[in-house]
Amino acid sequence: MSMVIPATVARNNFFDILNRILYGNEVFYITKAGTKAMVKMSKYPSTNKILDRLSDKARVKTQKV
Repeated sequence: MSMVIPATVARNNFFDILNRILYGNEVFYITKAGTKAMVKMSKYPSTNKILDRLSDKARVKTQKV
C-alpha cells in the first residue's frame, strides 16, 4: 500500500511512518508545499548491510581524528 502525504504530516508522524515502512512494508510519497518535488520512502532490502558498512566507515573516520 502507498500513500501521498505532505511534509508537515511526515515530520509530525515520523516514527510512526518509519515503523509502518519497516514492519508493514508500506510506501510513502512525501510532498513539499509550493513545489512539485516528491520523495519516496520505502524499505530497501539490504538495509542492514548498508548500515553496517556506513557505521564501519564512520568508526574509522572518528578513530583517525
